[in-house]
Amino acid sequence: MADLPITTATASLGTTGADTLLRFLATQFVRIGRNMSNPLRYVMDVSAEIASVGQTVGVYVAPEVSSALLTDGNAKSLNDSAGTTANVTLNRNRISSFSLTTMARAMDGDFTSMKLLDTHIRAVLNGVEEDVLSLATSFTTNAFAGTFNTALTEAECVEAVQKLMDQRAPGPYVGIVDPGATSWSALMQIANFVQARGASNPWVSVNPNWGAGYFWNETFWYPSQAVNVTGTSTSNLVFSPSAIAVAMRLPPPPKGGGVIVENVVDGESGIALQILHQYDSSRLADEAVVRCLYGYAVTRNAFGVELRS
Repeated sequence: MADLPITTATASLGTTGADTLLRFLATQFVRIGRNMSNPLRYVMDVSAEIASVGQTVGVYVAPEVSSALLTDGNAKSLNDSAGTTANVTLNRNRISSFSLTTMARAMDGDFTSMKLLDTHIRAVLNGVEEDVLSLATSFTTNAFAGTFNTALTEAECVEAVQKLMDQRAPGPYVGIVDPGATSWSALMQIANFVQARGASNPWVSVNPNWGAGYFWNETFWYPSQAVNVTGTSTSNLVFSPSAIAVAMRLPPPPKGGGVIVENVVDGESGIALQILHQYDSSRLADEAVVRCLYGYAVTRNAFGVELRS
């Protein structure tokens, strides 16, 4: 886990005890976010700004530039391309709620409660990834590679990457594939596939239990259960960071009293979360609620390829 600071922004905190609970939960979110296999960190735009559901935010997209050949006697060409801004609508509001008892027990080191807490936290982050990976079939400029219900081959992976190279898409390229037999398991059986773990490569930082891998240092392949699967047909995704924009912002604090709020932004893992401590009248008990406000969009259709298996 990277030893980078956690930013607490625009928080309205109550009693010291509640502060401790919320800070503990915030730390757990960041810990898991930094240690999950998170290829989407390449495309995340995270800010401590407060935003509302349905609001549109601008995400910077780097320009496509080319070099100029300098010839004797001619003036040099000046390219001041500033890039563009992609409009992303914050239309996804994902939550996970659980009792404060679970959190308190986890703080005391109870193993079962810690695992339960981890499950809630991963559910939010996995949900974001699942939404974004549903875009795989939206990339239509390049013809798809691979065949449904058929194990991936090295040649098909080469074909997908070659399509991005033909478009001069900037790297590093990222491949996200389903863990099933026709995708990740198939890659693992190819002799030229190299498995990478931890931070053994500067482009990859992954959960040691999942790992990642590559055929060439230009493209890294991650397994993810969030890949778009319809029946037995799997739509894996190979893309350049310029292909997708994901915007994550902090929702406004709830109006009225009785709620303690902690807003957490962590640029390393690419997450922005709001944590609430409130009273649930339907259960007559205190609870913790985690909210995640985000949106996503295709920014460069030619910079992504659907890889079928």
